[in-house]
Amino acid sequence: MREKAAVVWARLTRPTRLFPVPLSDPNLFTGTEKWLTFLREDPLSTQQATARLFIASAVLDLYLRNAPSHIKVQILLMLAGRDRIIDNRPTRDFIERFTGLKEVIEYPEAHHTLEFESDDRYLHDLAAWLETLPAPNR
Repeated sequence: MREKAAVVWARLTRPTRLFPVPLSDPNLFTGTEKWLTFLREDPLSTQQATARLFIASAVLDLYLRNAPSHIKVQILLMLAGRDRIIDNRPTRDFIERFTGLKEVIEYPEAHHTLEFESDDRYLHDLAAWLETLPAPNR
């Protein structure tokens, strides 16, 4: 709570003040050693973010609470069964509030970043889902 208060105060007084990004443990994103090494050694990884970014993220979260009644597009939700960053049940429940067509695919053994998994099942599923979309009007 203290850190959140500091971010709010900094947004008012010094919006570019940097704070540590709370998701810095590579193990939260993947269990694949190749990608764990990449994440640990990535010189471009984001370790800090501004107060302004954290507040903008919180505002976006508030905005999204009312979004389902306004969004009518097809939705594909791909979930990692071993995700330690998001809670899949509330995420599924949120997506169920949208009125358009939706599909949920869960990969029980996958970690948060599906791109870092050892197989490409999610890529095949994504491509197959994209094929079901109507052609755009040109």
